[in-house]
Amino acid sequence: MECHLKQDTRPLNILSKFQFICQKQADKKAIIGNGVSLSYEGLWQKSLSIASTINLEGKTNECIAFHLDSKIDEVATMLGILLSGNYFLCVPKKLL
Repeated sequence: MECHLKQDTRPLNILSKFQFICQKQADKKAIIGNGVSLSYEGLWQKSLSIASTINLEGKTNECIAFHLDSKIDEVATMLGILLSGNYFLCVPKKLL
């Protein structure tokens, strides 16, 4: 999927800002964790995939709690949850 940003004069929210960065710097490294890196386009695609999965489950405007050991997966999940129209709670490992 391509990244598109509507031409709008309203202030950008975090998702619109991320989409804008994705469009402008698609091939640049967005995140590095445990020796693995992901480009902005890769992070965007991973986030869209997560959002799609959440939407298929019929979740809307719900709190989705999660804990992931991979920081790359954690960031993609946070963005995916927001893209799906939900909000998140990162659960600390010590509470599991």
